[in-house]
Amino acid sequence: MQSSHPKKITPHDLVPLLILVIFIAYFVAYVGLNMSEVRMESASVPVVESSVKRAVAVDSAQPQPTITSISPSSGPVGTIVTLKGTNLAGFEGDLDAVIENSSGQTAFLPGIGEVPRADQTIRVKIADKICTVNTGYSGAPCPSYMAITPGVYNLYTAPWGNESNKVQFTVTK
Repeated sequence: MQSSHPKKITPHDLVPLLILVIFIAYFVAYVGLNMSEVRMESASVPVVESSVKRAVAVDSAQPQPTITSISPSSGPVGTIVTLKGTNLAGFEGDLDAVIENSSGQTAFLPGIGEVPRADQTIRVKIADKICTVNTGYSGAPCPSYMAITPGVYNLYTAPWGNESNKVQFTVTK
């Protein structure tokens, strides 16, 4: 004979539900909640000398990011570069940038300093080698790096998959 009283829920019973909620939150944060378009971009990976396709969620409901200034516009490896503009913040207010070499290879430049910042200023360090993917939220090791040598590079940001205008930075010796 079954009891008419419902089963009492214990914290142990909630563990699978908690795991599911965390997975969904991570998926939504990574892919984008209001994804209205998905485009494929090619990113060259020098380690294997081939092209890798990656899906980029583009949220066209977000305002277009615009970089209005770069300072300094040149310097050696190790230089901290400041990008100013509008609508530069991405997920959780992240203020990050992308560096692109003359071959079109890109690498991720994590923002330096507190996030979010109301002044819409991105500060990044131009290191001698930069990870080609954003591993910040996953904590995974960087799978490949782009070497930074003297030359002209494009810097831009792509919050919510919306790419900003590109500004040039010259790496000196």
